[in-house]
Amino acid sequence: MGRINSGVKGKTFERQLVQIFTEHFGQGFRRTPHSGAVFGGSNLYRAKGQRDDVRECLSSDLICPKNWPFSIEAKSYRDLPFHQLIQGKCAQVDDWISQSEQDANLSQKTPLVIFKLNNKGSYVCLKYNLVSMILNENYIKYKEYVIFPLEKFLEMSKNINILKEYIESVGESNEKNNG
Repeated sequence: MGRINSGVKGKTFERQLVQIFTEHFGQGFRRTPHSGAVFGGSNLYRAKGQRDDVRECLSSDLICPKNWPFSIEAKSYRDLPFHQLIQGKCAQVDDWISQSEQDANLSQKTPLVIFKLNNKGSYVCLKYNLVSMILNENYIKYKEYVIFPLEKFLEMSKNINILKEYIESVGESNEKNNG
């Protein structure tokens, strides 16, 4: 069997996240054209002179609804050397976090890495201080971040303060539109 094209694999995962997040949060998420490549990584110079809303939309791997608090970096990989996480030095995760922080800084959002590992599930990498009071099991603390299953993130999303504010604003908006 031939190798899977990593670009196709990444785009497929981004589309899966769009569906999951749209269903869960009830608002439209979209894949960013060319993924985060519009302003991400070595293309950061392209963001100079752009409007704030354009930088916000095109600096993340997903175009997120208004007031969404995170800049999303999506990754889909075959495997991850978990032992390096425990040792406190995982170049792969460090790179993902760095990309996410750069994009989040550009969009003035909070960094959020979501990654999928073949046959092992999908995980969230988020600043520990955002979830330290509500996350009590099934996680790995890595530097100032924490890694835990995506399902757990969705389960507890109403209890993460910056997400709680977003969810409440969506509810208020829906009430105004329906009332």
